[in-house]
Amino acid sequence: MAWMSSVLVLLAAVSNFAVQDDPNAVFSARIESCSGCKLNRLPDVKRFLNQKAPLIHNVEVKWIGGANPDAYFLNKDGEIVETVDLTKFKSDGLIQLFVDRGFHIKLDPDEQVPRSKQRGPYYIYNEGATRQGVGNDNNVNEGTDKRNVNADKVEL
Repeated sequence: MAWMSSVLVLLAAVSNFAVQDDPNAVFSARIESCSGCKLNRLPDVKRFLNQKAPLIHNVEVKWIGGANPDAYFLNKDGEIVETVDLTKFKSDGLIQLFVDRGFHIKLDPDEQVPRSKQRGPYYIYNEGATRQGVGNDNNVNEGTDKRNVNADKVEL
């Protein structure tokens, strides 16, 4: 029976190393956006970038003149694995985008990040895979791809 436990521990370790080396494993994210023109027409996105994005562990916000607000999900080598146009989302959907991908969102800047969320990988990106959540259709701006998402504890 003891050998069975050892085998399970070994399998878990091998599985973890395989995930760590997967080129589609996401370890961090970078958000790039302009700080004015286009962002001023997207109040939910602007509020998110200024107030909530800085509270998401392992997410960096870069202000670049004229840039569309995009989230880039990065592998351990800093290479882009997934790109998401943030203009499609309303406030709850913006928060849920990161929650669904396993990122930790602090409720205040001094909050400790749980050990399990301190380092990635947070998820493995599979192109064409569907993510399912719970919530309502009010999380996405009109005329865009609808997502069912809900951001329970985090408010803008």
